[in-house]
Amino acid sequence: MKHTLLFLNIIFGTQVILLAQKTGISDTTKTFYQNLPVLKHYTISTSSMTSADSSWFKINDKKVDEKTYRKYNQFSGNIEKCKPCILLGFDTSENLILKRVSYGDCTVGYWIEYYTNGKQKIIGHFKENKSGVWENLFERGYCRQDGIWTYYSTKGKITFLEIWKEGKLIKKVPNKK
Repeated sequence: MKHTLLFLNIIFGTQVILLAQKTGISDTTKTFYQNLPVLKHYTISTSSMTSADSSWFKINDKKVDEKTYRKYNQFSGNIEKCKPCILLGFDTSENLILKRVSYGDCTVGYWIEYYTNGKQKIIGHFKENKSGVWENLFERGYCRQDGIWTYYSTKGKITFLEIWKEGKLIKKVPNKK
C-alpha cells in the first residue's frame, strides 16, 4: 500500500509540475519581492467595552484581563502597516500558523499555513504585483490565488494539490470533490 501511494504521489506530482510549467506558474514558495520587513500579528478576534461603570475584554470570545487583551491587541495595526511585508500570524499559544507576503489585507505572494504542531498545512501562492503600483489591488486583479497549492496532513504527507490561475481553479490532483 505504501509503495502504491508513493507511486501515485510521484505521478500526480510530476503531472502538476508539467502542467504548471505549461501554464507559466512559478515556484510557490519564492517571491518577486526582496528584503521585505517582517511584521507580527495574531490571527484572533478581539473585542472590548469600556464605560464609566465597567469594562470587559475578550479574545476569541473568552473574557480576559486588560493586560492580556493589550498584549495581543498591540499588533492589530500591523496588517495596515504592511506595505508590502511578510506577515507572520500567531495564535494565542504563540504558534506560528500563517506566513504570507502581503500588502495590507491583500496577499501578493506566497501563503504558508501551519498546524499547531509546526508542520506545514498548506503552501500556496497569490498573484504578485510586479508593477510597483499599489493602489486598487483588488480591482486590478491581485489578491487572487495563482499557482500551485499543496495540502498536507498533520504528519507532513501531501494529501492533494491544486493549480490556480488568476483566481480560477484549473485542476485538483488527485481530484477531490
